[in-house]
Amino acid sequence: MGNNQPGGYNKRDRPGEGFPGGVSTPGRHRTFSGNPQSISNPEDGCPVQVKIAKSDDDMEGGVAPNVQFKETNEYPVVFKWHCSATSQPRSVYICGSWDGWRQKIPLVKSSSDFSTILELTPGHHEYKFMVDNKWVVDDNQPKTNNNLGGENNVMSIDEDDFEVFDALDKDLASSNAGEAMRGAPNHQPSHDTPNDRELEKLRAFTQDIPDRNEFAKAHNPPALPPHLLQVILNKDTPVQCDPNVLPEPNHVMLNHLYALSIKDGVMVLSATHRYRKKYEGVGCSYVEPHSVRPLRMSQQTTIIRSSTKKRKAEGNFELLTLQLEVRELASTSNITLRILPVESLNIAILVDYTLTIDREKIKINRDLWEPGKVVLEKQTNCSGSIVLSACTIQLLSPVDLNRPTAYRNFEVRCPPYNFHVDLRLLAELGGPLFKGWKVEQEAGVDFVEVTDIPPEDVKILLHATARFGSVIIHKDNYQVMSILASQYRMLTVLREVESYLIAANLPLIRKLEYAAELRMARLYDMTMREIGLNTVEELHRYLRDNGDRLQDVHWMLRSALGLNNDYVCIP
Repeated sequence: MGNNQPGGYNKRDRPGEGFPGGVSTPGRHRTFSGNPQSISNPEDGCPVQVKIAKSDDDMEGGVAPNVQFKETNEYPVVFKWHCSATSQPRSVYICGSWDGWRQKIPLVKSSSDFSTILELTPGHHEYKFMVDNKWVVDDNQPKTNNNLGGENNVMSIDEDDFEVFDALDKDLASSNAGEAMRGAPNHQPSHDTPNDRELEKLRAFTQDIPDRNEFAKAHNPPALPPHLLQVILNKDTPVQCDPNVLPEPNHVMLNHLYALSIKDGVMVLSATHRYRKKYEGVGCSYVEPHSVRPLRMSQQTTIIRSSTKKRKAEGNFELLTLQLEVRELASTSNITLRILPVESLNIAILVDYTLTIDREKIKINRDLWEPGKVVLEKQTNCSGSIVLSACTIQLLSPVDLNRPTAYRNFEVRCPPYNFHVDLRLLAELGGPLFKGWKVEQEAGVDFVEVTDIPPEDVKILLHATARFGSVIIHKDNYQVMSILASQYRMLTVLREVESYLIAANLPLIRKLEYAAELRMARLYDMTMREIGLNTVEELHRYLRDNGDRLQDVHWMLRSALGLNNDYVCIP
């Protein structure tokens, strides 16, 4: 029952003759005045209390007084503007003849459309939509020509479409219970309401096997009641209202639990309760902490098992599909490992993986896997079996920084890239860069042009800090992130980089160089404990394996180890 068609309403044929005289028409609100007196509705026996206005003539003559009432004959109508795959408008308004085309009424955005509910009087109404500041009409609804040579949508509201019990009878007649009752033997129950008629049918057991088609209508979930579209959390607060106080909610919104979709690692829950004439809203949010790391899986799972003689092989890991391609060259084999692209899949995975080619093992820690990424390209002289195995460190849900939202409403321009970020989260990371952007936003500026950082570095920075709802450091970005975090004093990011370097599979001398350059005391202390008393021996091994000289080692590390340039280290 109700209206669920875009820009219109549902019309039902009336199954009966209507209600007898003296019975209030359902769907109307009547206000009576006078003293209370109870009468009974002959249809269902429900008591109705009215107030009778007494007068002196009534008291003397004993004549029954007249019952005076007034009607408010406005009915709810649902208006919808459907979005297409190629058109995603930012704002939709509706304007109509019901108020002389004076007011633009905003429509509330949902997943695939914009909608609103208006209380309108019966009769003929013309209306039009404003989509992104352009007047348009809905081609799927009736249209008429206006006085300006254009077109308007048109609709008619009939009071008969809102007769409550007629609509219930119509719904029952088209439901599964109504179809089953028409085939049942004649039986006259002592009650005649739709719910009781369905209960009466459920009490009757038969030996007949029901047809499966009778339950076909129950496959889809029930439609959302139109009045729940008026949730105040889905609306913008009016300008004239206190921004810290929401408007008074409708009674149908009470005692419901509302949840926003998880965005940027934050899930928001809310509920509204009423105590007498006071309304209380309770809300809470769950944020993924930066310092909490999921436990690693100790055992890797085999994804692909193939050989260098096989040209292609595929395997699945989590929700991703990986492809291993081998191309034979003159004396070597070129191995490419990539993740196949997937449409409408928004996922990324931090993994540790191992690629074994015959007896050669390649171990990679904290790599970021996403659809469409080329994971590895390698030339090898080995021939034989190829085994790929991996374990999940963390499942991630990336957001699209190329599109603005209500939260990501600040634009960072660094041609050829443009990013939209949430400065509330970035400012918490510390440092003058993000805090300076936040100050500009509070001053009314909605974008910034970055010229002192290379565009590729800006992309790496924002992907690591704003794309996943928390700081994500992996093997492809830790070097750039260590430089930017140190340069702009982003202490939270530096701690994440330090944690990555502690667990990374890097030479110990290289870790000490990072610790000396970035002034990371925890990294220096833990690395020195791992080296023990063999610092000089470890330094000799590092120089030998990398072909470096002592002068190539970071000067702060040489100073920390007490080594001068005059010392001789033989690789």
